[in-house]
Amino acid sequence: MSYEQARASKNYSSLLYETFNPLKACNVFILQDFSKLKDKAQKQAILNRLKDYFRIRKQLSLHYEIAKILEAQLREYTFYDYGEGYFYQSCRPIHITGFRNTEARIAGMQLEKYVTGKTVLDIGTNAGFLALEVAPLCRIIEGFDSNLYLIQVANCVKSFLKCDNAKFWAGTFEDFNHEPPYEVVLSFTNHSTYDHNTKQSIEDYFQKCHRYVSDGGYLLFESHLPNYESKEQLKCVLECLQKYFAIDTSYVLTRGTQGDKGRTFAVCRKR
Repeated sequence: MSYEQARASKNYSSLLYETFNPLKACNVFILQDFSKLKDKAQKQAILNRLKDYFRIRKQLSLHYEIAKILEAQLREYTFYDYGEGYFYQSCRPIHITGFRNTEARIAGMQLEKYVTGKTVLDIGTNAGFLALEVAPLCRIIEGFDSNLYLIQVANCVKSFLKCDNAKFWAGTFEDFNHEPPYEVVLSFTNHSTYDHNTKQSIEDYFQKCHRYVSDGGYLLFESHLPNYESKEQLKCVLECLQKYFAIDTSYVLTRGTQGDKGRTFAVCRKR
C-alpha cells in the first residue's frame, strides 16, 4: 500500500506497520491534511498522534493493534467519539496522549487514598486507561463502557501490561447487573453524557450507584465542565446524589488539561 493509498483510506495502522517508522508514517497525512482542518479538537487529536508515534518504537506492535481498532471505530461506530479519532484519556505506560491527563486526574482526586486495597467499579471506563493506571493499587478493578471498540483497546492494553486484576466489558449502566457490590464506585462524568447514549434519569443513575456501593463504601463523583453543566444544573445533580450518599468532601479540580480543570470532585459515602 502506498502512502497516498493509506492516507486516502485512513488506514493508518497498515501504513505504520509496513513502514516501521512512526514519525514518517504520521507525517504523510499530517502535513497534507492538518492545514485543511478547521476543528481545533481534530487538530489536537492529530498532534497527539504525531507526538505519541514518535515515542512508541518499542511498542509498535501494540500500537498497530490499537490503530486497527480505532479504524474500525471510525467506520462502524455511530455515536459521538470523545477522542475525535484518537483518545480521550492519556495512558503514560504506553505513551498515549489524550484530551484528559490521567496522571493529573489521579493526583488531583487523590485516588490512591480511596482505591488502595479495594474492589472498584469504573462506570463508563472509556478505553480503561485511568482504571489501568490505578489497578496496581486496587484489589480488583472492573470497568465497562457502551463503546465496544474502546473496550477492545482496554483489553488489548491490559494484556500488554499484564494487569491481571482488571476486567473490562462492553455494556451500558442500564443493563448492568453484576454481583457483588463494590467498595468504591467511580462516577467520572457519567451521570449524563454528551452523546445521549444512556437513557436513565439522574435519579435512576444515583439510585443504581447506591445499589452497587457496599455498606460503608464510597462513590467518587466528578462533574462535567462548567460550560456543559452550569452551576444550577450541577446543584440539581448534587441534590439528587445526596438522597443516596453523604458528601464527605468536595472541591474544584485544578490540575491537568483544560479538559480537566474546573470540574467538581466529591467523595460521597453511602447512606
